[in-house]
Amino acid sequence: MSAMSDRDIIAAHSFIEYAWGGGFCECGHTWNDQQWREHHALHADHVVAAIREARTVRTVGELNALPHLSVVREGGKYGSVWERHYGNAGWKYLSGTFTAPVRNAPQLPALVLYRPDEDGIR
Repeated sequence: MSAMSDRDIIAAHSFIEYAWGGGFCECGHTWNDQQWREHHALHADHVVAAIREARTVRTVGELNALPHLSVVREGGKYGSVWERHYGNAGWKYLSGTFTAPVRNAPQLPALVLYRPDEDGIR
């Protein structure tokens, strides 16, 4: 999972227009002249995809590195929601489609919904 905040990712994906139409993102992603009318929507989709990828946890190490009180929605069949507890308490199941799972941690990949260090009230 990326160490960049959503704000950092957005800042790193500024759209740069060509004078003759089209443009590119600072990350190198480009749009051609045929896509020019749609470039703002295409770029917005591109930035959202970059944020979603940065908020996707794919390894147990990344999961364990999340700060306490982080909330994730797991991948898998039911997409249950989990919260990280303090100390060695691990993960607490919050909600899902059916009853609480037998396991004690989210399935991976998981999408980070809330990080107190980035999303908390300041």
